Amino acid sequence: MAGVEEITMGYVQPSKPNGYGDDDDGDVDNQFHCDKNKQEASIYENVQPDDLRHPAIAIDRLADYMAEINSRGFMGFTEEFEMLQLDQTYLSDEAKKKEHQKKNRFLNILPYDHSRVKLNLHGRDPYSDYINASFINGYDAPSKYIAAQGPTTASINDFWRMIWQYDCKKVIMLTNIVEGKKKKCEQYWPGMTPCSFGEFRIVLQDNQVTKNYTIRRFDVEMAGVHREVVQYHYTTWPDMGVPEQPSQLMKFIEVTRDMEEGASKSPIVVHCSAGVGRTGTFITLDAMLDQMNAEGAVGIFNFIASMRRHRAKMVQVVEQYQFIYATLLEALTCGETTIPKTDFVTRYRAMKSPSPDTGMTALQEEFEVRKREARDSQTRKIKIYRWIG
Repeated sequence: MAGVEEITMGYVQPSKPNGYGDDDDGDVDNQFHCDKNKQEASIYENVQPDDLRHPAIAIDRLADYMAEINSRGFMGFTEEFEMLQLDQTYLSDEAKKKEHQKKNRFLNILPYDHSRVKLNLHGRDPYSDYINASFINGYDAPSKYIAAQGPTTASINDFWRMIWQYDCKKVIMLTNIVEGKKKKCEQYWPGMTPCSFGEFRIVLQDNQVTKNYTIRRFDVEMAGVHREVVQYHYTTWPDMGVPEQPSQLMKFIEVTRDMEEGASKSPIVVHCSAGVGRTGTFITLDAMLDQMNAEGAVGIFNFIASMRRHRAKMVQVVEQYQFIYATLLEALTCGETTIPKTDFVTRYRAMKSPSPDTGMTALQEEFEVRKREARDSQTRKIKIYRWIG
């Protein structure tokens, strides 16, 4: 714990990227720089040149690595982030067809042809196989995720068709319906009154609301067949930044992972508004937890580079990139901090006992970490406000 205290985890102010805002503001520049001569990428590629330049970081070296990056000051994480290819690099011919334009929320956030999620044709409509969504590999798990834009009025029915066709059990939502007076996503679920989207009838079975997220359980019925779908909706991710505290998002991720034990191998749908920034940040954190458990290391740079070969702009701004490092480091140093009320007295007594190694109690150690976290959060907000203002 003492070594971690010396690390500066506050975010540096990055150079302003094109179309900055929340990942999901996107921009409307419809000029793409696709190299027509490039072979389409395999969705199951393994070793890439990036893997050699950026080997995975052992978890016991993560704190030192962050300290070294931060020692470079303004350009630390920015230099590393800007090595990632941000723009469209593969073909998106299907997404650019005029018949599909109304289903794209942003003109420049389009799925690649080689990794797009294909729907079964609906009726006699030859263009009904399209949705703005992409398969994304997890850690040692091909196509573990579907990264999608938030449904539009033209794509809500297709969104439920996708969930049904691929038998998705979990939907991770990382945006609110409206943010900053701007519509970010259509509401694709019912309130207390059941509703229908195309051939699907959706009934809200349960609704658990917490400070930072809401969990909704739906009964989805089509042609007499019923399935349960659970939506995990993170509600406090700010429009122009990252969550205020890494621990808040990490707790949410832990909750979403609790359902994985014994769950089906169907893809996990993850969406924000454009389906790249917040979506990419969540997927990276979830996958890095798997890599930490399997290897005792994290390959953040390489994983994001791999994601971007399947969907452009994943992890869109440098704040999100640095936030991933900070969140994983906190997960390593703090661990699980939520205590069930039935265990509180026992855990509290144990936390008051001094450590034979440091002489500090667990309460003191955690207080120091939280104090630093609060300081870093305030530094981050000040720099973001200066940038926006």
